[in-house]
Amino acid sequence: MKILQILIVVALPAVFTACKSTSNTTARVLKGNKPFVISLERTSCFGTCPVYKVSIHSDGKIEYSGKDFSNPKGEYETYIPLTDVEVLRKAIIEANFVNLADTYDNMYISDLPSVITTLTIEGKQVKSIKNRYNPPPQLVKLEVLIDKIWRKELEIKE
Repeated sequence: MKILQILIVVALPAVFTACKSTSNTTARVLKGNKPFVISLERTSCFGTCPVYKVSIHSDGKIEYSGKDFSNPKGEYETYIPLTDVEVLRKAIIEANFVNLADTYDNMYISDLPSVITTLTIEGKQVKSIKNRYNPPPQLVKLEVLIDKIWRKELEIKE
């Protein structure tokens, strides 16, 4: 009986600390409408992949820098409605961005551009994800939404 008690005392804390939290960490870090910046950077490939970086701030400010094969090229700054920012905040939480892996990659494929998505809260970088290969659908959905928001304001129709 004494051995069973010792096992319970030793094993019980190990069981509780080994369980991974299923709570949404992203919701906790964005709680209370904290100021945030979500940035998305697309890197080059061996072909004509667009190269740009865009940052969307919680006050609606967009900063964009377009380089090779991007539309538009150059430096731009504009503002979006706060309703779009709120949609973006909810998407970041829905993706549980903070709990995603830091890297999605395949080192055996060399000609893939990267998508680097970074979340900064109150001036402190909280999470950065490098996506080159086989990301989870919630990350792709967030990347697409970020692109959709800035393109609505900045992309030049040809």
